[in-house]
Amino acid sequence: MKLFKTSVYSVSKVLNAVGAGAMIFVMFFIVCDVIMRKFLNSPILGSYEIVEYAMVVMVFLALAYTQVEKGHISIELIFDIMPQKVKAILDVITNLIAFFFWGTISFTGFLQAAAQFHKKIVSATLLIPVWPFAVIVGIGSACFALVLVCDIIDALSPKNQANEG
Repeated sequence: MKLFKTSVYSVSKVLNAVGAGAMIFVMFFIVCDVIMRKFLNSPILGSYEIVEYAMVVMVFLALAYTQVEKGHISIELIFDIMPQKVKAILDVITNLIAFFFWGTISFTGFLQAAAQFHKKIVSATLLIPVWPFAVIVGIGSACFALVLVCDIIDALSPKNQANEG
């Protein structure tokens, strides 16, 4: 289990770094686009498409690492006053629901990527193939689902329950 968890967490960290790189790219790209639009009266062609696809990279590749760091929104007001066993049960239930949701998103992302690849679907302005971004949705969602599996195993482990009790 430790090797699985370490591997999943390492992959999520790498994916997060790629997503952060996409964010830095978008910041510089938008600055260049604004400067060219304002001072040269010549915006970058297809800037909307480029930013739109970079957002897919930023969001979906950061999901798993955000879960590793417990950075997603949670309601702790009532949760904090519950007994540890109830907290563990609720963690397992919510993580199972999230796992099936994100597993479905991942599976659908890969199916969409295959369909878009075979149909040769491209963006309207720059003719960028769409399928790689559907693959990114699948990869990011799959990694997020695997982090949720690690969280479920942690919540069910006797060691975790003994430490919290």
